[in-house]
Amino acid sequence: MPQEKAKSKAVINPELVSQLLIRTRGSKKTNKISIQHKQGTKEALRGLFPT
Repeated sequence: MPQEKAKSKAVINPELVSQLLIRTRGSKKTNKISIQHKQGTKEALRGLFPT
């Protein structure tokens, strides 16, 4: 599992990652949103890079 995560992270645009990290900081409300957003991103990555 950790190796797969490392692979997908290498493919993601660093700018997108930094935007995600900025979104994770903040109030609990925005935290919930960012968690949902991360899950959506994982689903999108699975669609783009089927394992």
